[in-house]
Amino acid sequence: MRKTTTLKLLPLALLTACGAVASDPSSDDLGAPDRDTLDFEDVGVEPTLPEPPAPGSPLIIDAPRAATTARSLFLSSVHDHDKVVSLVGGGAEPAVDVLEQRIVTTGAEPVTLELSIAPPSGTFSRVIASDAIQATYPVVERVLCETGSIATFDPKCDRKTPQPASTPMSGAITAARWRLWVMDEATGASVEGCSAIGTQLACTLPGRAVATYRIVASVDSVAQLWGNATTAAGVRALAGKEFTGATEPQYQCWDWEVSGTSLYCRTRYDFTRYTAIDHASIELDPLRVTITAGGVESTHESAALAWDGGDDDLPGAQY
Repeated sequence: MRKTTTLKLLPLALLTACGAVASDPSSDDLGAPDRDTLDFEDVGVEPTLPEPPAPGSPLIIDAPRAATTARSLFLSSVHDHDKVVSLVGGGAEPAVDVLEQRIVTTGAEPVTLELSIAPPSGTFSRVIASDAIQATYPVVERVLCETGSIATFDPKCDRKTPQPASTPMSGAITAARWRLWVMDEATGASVEGCSAIGTQLACTLPGRAVATYRIVASVDSVAQLWGNATTAAGVRALAGKEFTGATEPQYQCWDWEVSGTSLYCRTRYDFTRYTAIDHASIELDPLRVTITAGGVESTHESAALAWDGGDDDLPGAQY
């Protein structure tokens, strides 16, 4: 039995001004422990009522929709740097939640549950910004830069003035890691004893009459939002501002000394160059979840989901 719901998304321009695009649920109470503490503007959803279970099914199953958990992508912006680090795959935080689907048991017997999600597809857009923040004072240090017309390639001998840069990119998402998990809404904790392999999961729900659970699809390692294969993104701070990215030293020599056949840098400026995710957005095609409970299989599809994380507030006057 196939069930389809349609999520209404607010106009992209309005949500960008708010810092993020959220495809949020209807007003019915999911009972999530963190729901009352969240601060976000509700987005309308076509009113839907849970359909009665298919013949022989031990579950009542709601339609899938955008996640509303504490780690929901749609309740985040690029200012939520720990979530962005998780999204691109550079941190130790849990994955970011994208989809949720509520299920309710109809009897007191344990329920054997098998879940799978079709390989998700979608597109991304991002802007990587880079700039160099200068240290307060010049550094006086005699550094050998050239001897006998042979350069030493010491970075402290660089003559160039550091410049800001901005690199936009967009395209199909080709790298991401998805996983499924089940939350017990009575406790807010993940159901124990589940066996997950990629986008498939098997669980036995404990025997408890009229118990409510939430199937959650999470994602991380969307590496194209960062695009640096050699340096992992992390939460960094520079000039009093946090960002998601990486830093490295940079130099500019401006006072030189010639001694015989050798060239020295005597005075230079030191900089910290940062590279950061300035803007990020994701559009996902409808996600399809297959649920098998008590031997009865059903397929459910979400609407297309969109997230616009807005622009970060980066160090320096350029950004």
